[in-house]
Amino acid sequence: MENELLGCPDCEEPTSFRLEIHGQQEKATFSLIDGQPKVVESGSVYVQGHDPERICCQSCGLVMTEDDLVVV
Repeated sequence: MENELLGCPDCEEPTSFRLEIHGQQEKATFSLIDGQPKVVESGSVYVQGHDPERICCQSCGLVMTEDDLVVV
């Protein structure tokens, strides 16, 4: 079976999604800004997983699960 792109059921086209991820940030640098520590520079993010129950379409904002994705 060939790879098929999955997309939002409302948009019915390939789109980007926002995911809630589990992972780690490499090489973060902090500075004090307005008296508060803030990340000002960071390296790669290593994703170890994501929440399949909370996927947000970047085009229309629909929040869905992996099971809601459709072939586009």
